[in-house]
Amino acid sequence: MFIRNFSFLALGFGILLPYGYYTAKEYLRLFHQNRCSNMINSEKPGISGRWLQSTVTSLYTPESAPAKEESAFKTLFFSAFSENAEIFVNHEKTTLERFQEELMTANFASSGTRSTIDWKELFEVPPNTEGATEAQGGIVAGVFVVTRFSKYLIRAAPAQRLNYNAFSAKIEPDKSNQPGVEGRNQLRINQLFITSLYKSPPINLVPIPHE
Repeated sequence: MFIRNFSFLALGFGILLPYGYYTAKEYLRLFHQNRCSNMINSEKPGISGRWLQSTVTSLYTPESAPAKEESAFKTLFFSAFSENAEIFVNHEKTTLERFQEELMTANFASSGTRSTIDWKELFEVPPNTEGATEAQGGIVAGVFVVTRFSKYLIRAAPAQRLNYNAFSAKIEPDKSNQPGVEGRNQLRINQLFITSLYKSPPINLVPIPHE
């Protein structure tokens, strides 16, 4: 399999390769090297980045405090978004209520489901306003993968489903004076673009040896 680009082949953030042919294996190797370099050299997220990472982790892993129950999940969800927040899922505009319902269904559709979240990338762009501070929000973008483990077993191990997510969120201070969740900054997501894909990991079947 070959990947061809008529101008440049872009890898990660800012690395461009000149025109040519690359096998899929070479492309993935170069992409992995560049991604690891970006992760090593990237700065630690600021106030908005840490706030969003903590909030998203709680929303996508319902067994983690403070979103263990559906009522607690709803409280956390609506405290994380501004009242008129714009939400785009896979480049289609949706309502805040629908996004909340879909995420809650994924979290609480069946009993015994547990989730983990793996942050691949996270970076923050400060507000483009003279004299603005980190506490005044900015843009936070990144990539994370949610693994949901079912109570059902496949070859003696819990069934898994992977949810890949790439996002960009605009963070602003809360202007509604609504009380936030205890212990969290009064920040809100005002705009969210998220690309989301569900996949099931491959099942590796071990052949039974012949006698």
